[in-house]
This record gives sequence, structure tokens and C-alpha cells, in this order.
Amino acid sequence: MNIFAKYHTPRSIFYLAAELELNNLLEDQVRFAQYKSYYTVIFINARKAELAGIKLMPDSIQNISVSKEDRILMIPMVDELCFDFNDLKNYIRFTAGGNEELYQARIIAAGQSYYEEASHYKWSAVASMISAMALYISNNTTLLEADDNMPTTFPTQVTDDITPYSEKYSEYTTDKGDGKIGNSDKVDAENGFYEKIVAFNSDGIAIARGVKTFEERYTWSRNVTASGGRAELSGFKGDTTHGLAHLPLEANIYIVELDLNFQANAKGKFHSPAFAAGTYTIIITMEGYVPITLTEVEIKLHTTVTRHIVMVPLTVAEAAAKAKADAILEAAKATTETTTTETTILETPAATTPPPTV
Repeated sequence: MNIFAKYHTPRSIFYLAAELELNNLLEDQVRFAQYKSYYTVIFINARKAELAGIKLMPDSIQNISVSKEDRILMIPMVDELCFDFNDLKNYIRFTAGGNEELYQARIIAAGQSYYEEASHYKWSAVASMISAMALYISNNTTLLEADDNMPTTFPTQVTDDITPYSEKYSEYTTDKGDGKIGNSDKVDAENGFYEKIVAFNSDGIAIARGVKTFEERYTWSRNVTASGGRAELSGFKGDTTHGLAHLPLEANIYIVELDLNFQANAKGKFHSPAFAAGTYTIIITMEGYVPITLTEVEIKLHTTVTRHIVMVPLTVAEAAAKAKADAILEAAKATTETTTTETTILETPAATTPPPTV
């Protein structure tokens, strides 16, 4: 389960800004108590203790670190796969016999459209490139090997390079998911506390009765800035549809640089969680439709960019090719998983009695 922070600023700044507001609240306790009697010193100190307890909750840094290690280990694997693809392009050039148009058509079929992003370690592009590459080699082995062009060992070499990458990518997605799940309790608690701050601020604005300097003490964005941060209110929204009638699609939206996934609703509408301003690569996917990649999408601070995405269905041939390529990758993964499972069974120590739950 993915839970997103509501406070729109880095976690470290959230705690500084929250502590600042509680200190303001303690200084203005008498005025707050006159407005609502439960604003006692004991009440405010209890909220300070609550915030301190939330801050001490584990934040799954270890799992996040593991997923970062996975990415570091995948980089040389992607480099090797890109070398394989460039070798394949040379073999394809030979088969085209000097016909540049034929050569271009064949390397696109082999995955050229994904190469640029794959070489910059965009994981979804890597998956698409190796799927297309494996499928092209499988379908054109005889053509490629004719006249001693492509070595007979090359298909095995590619498979041997794909398999460890697929295994590590699977570990990466698992580790990344574990980090999010382990982190959800803390984010949930932080969101609950932030809602309390919103209530405190609402009362503070009411007490201020238009006095600007007092209102500012209970304005979240100002306290975030005073704590060394900024309210990161940028976002990405829009809709995903298909056909002339613009029928809605529940497509998946992935912001590459943030490693952020979210989905359009049943009406095709989507709205990202808040994030920092920047320039992003955004990939929109839907089963049975051609993926769409938006590059160099500039999203400025305090700005939400809106895009209306119209998706095109895959042709029967494209869908069949994708299914076959996916099957090749799944077979490679299954082989790896079987080996891993067998090794785990052999090396698992005898079960011990778990410690009692405290």
C-alpha cells in the first residue's frame, strides 16, 4: 500500500516546522485557551511528546538503501545489454545489404526506439528494449547467422545477460516495495499529526482576527520556509482516453526521476501526489495500448501541469509480438527463480522458536 505525505515538504523540514508551530502554540497558550478551553499547557506538551514519538518511528531507511544498492548493481548489467544491442545492430546492418531504409526498419523492430532511454538507465525502457531484442533474435536467427554473420553463441550470450538483470530487477522492485510498505505506518502517523496542525492553524487564524503578524505564526507554508524548506506544491494531472469519443482509460502514470507510480480513475482522471519542481520523464502505460513517453516535462514550483493523453491501441501484430517477448522474459525469470528457490531450501537453517511478541 502506497501512502503519500500530505505535508508537501521533505520529512526533515516537516518536523522542524511542526516543532516551530508547537512552540508558537505554547507561547500563545493563554489566547488559545480563551478560545477553546482544551488548549492547556498539558495538552500542548502532550502534542510535543506525540510528535517526538512519531519522529522516532522506523522509516525503513535500510530497505530504501537496499533498493539503491540494487540500482547500482543493475547499471553495469544495463551497460552490457546495451553492448549486446549495438552488436545486434551490426549483425542487422549486414543482413540489410546496404539498404538503409530496410536497416532502420529492422533495428526499430529489434528495440532501437527504447535504446536511448535504456542507455540512461530508465528501467521501463530497458525492459522494452530487451523484450524486443530477444524477440527479434528468436524470430530472425537463421537470417542473422547466414554467411557467418552473427555467431551461433550470440543468442545464448544475450539470454545469459538478460537473466541476471531480470533477477536483479525483480529484487529491486521487491526491495522498493518493502521500503514503501514498511514506511507506511510512519507516514500515516505524520499525516495524522499534520491534520492536527491544520486544525491548530485554523484556530490561530480565527484568534488573530485579521492581525497579520499573528496569522503568520499559524501559516504552514511560512513556517516551512522559516524552517529552511519550501512547500513543494507542484504536481501533474490530466486524463487518459482513447478513440474519437475519448473514452476513459484507467492508465498507469510513472514519473521516472521520482520513481512515482499512480493511476487514472474510472473516469480516466489522474492527479499526482505533490512533489518538488523539476524536469521529468513521464511514461503512460495501459495493457493493450502503445506506451507514451513524455520527455523534458518542466513542472515549476507551485504549478500543476495538465496533460490530456490520448492512447492508441496496439495492432494485433504488435500485441502478439509483445506477448511473445514477455513470455521469453518470464521464462528467463522462472529459470532464475527456480534456481534461487532450490538454493534457499538447501541453505535454510533449522527453524528456531521465535521470540515472544512484546
